[in-house]
Amino acid sequence: MIRKYDLDLYPMSLYIGTISDFYNSKKRFKFYGTVQDMLIDDDGIPADPMGSAATTFLVKEKKSGYKGVITFLDEDSNGVISEFLFNTIAHESTHITDAIWQLIGAHAESFDEKNEPYAYLVGWVAGKIGQYMIDYIRDNE
Repeated sequence: MIRKYDLDLYPMSLYIGTISDFYNSKKRFKFYGTVQDMLIDDDGIPADPMGSAATTFLVKEKKSGYKGVITFLDEDSNGVISEFLFNTIAHESTHITDAIWQLIGAHAESFDEKNEPYAYLVGWVAGKIGQYMIDYIRDNE
């Protein structure tokens, strides 16, 4: 099941699901290969994520037109809390934050320039992915 999380400060949403949700999601979303493709509404056919621990795409809901970023997680790795799982959360959280930052026209800054907004968004995204995984494990016990 794909869950939607609204980013109150940003004009887009975060969607999280499992890789098995990917196939039905093509009915609900347009997929974009790059931020520029999304800006000019040049959607395409996304690569099949089967065999990945996780994968992230830019999307737009077909019905509402809401823009967002979607991450699909491998169900097989959801049942195991491990270093690998935390690495995956950190990895995908960075991709998601980079996409949001680029879409809103923000620029990441260096540590010396106090990159707090970017860091808070990475943390928020990682928290949502982690909560999704906890809920998934609990719901599928």
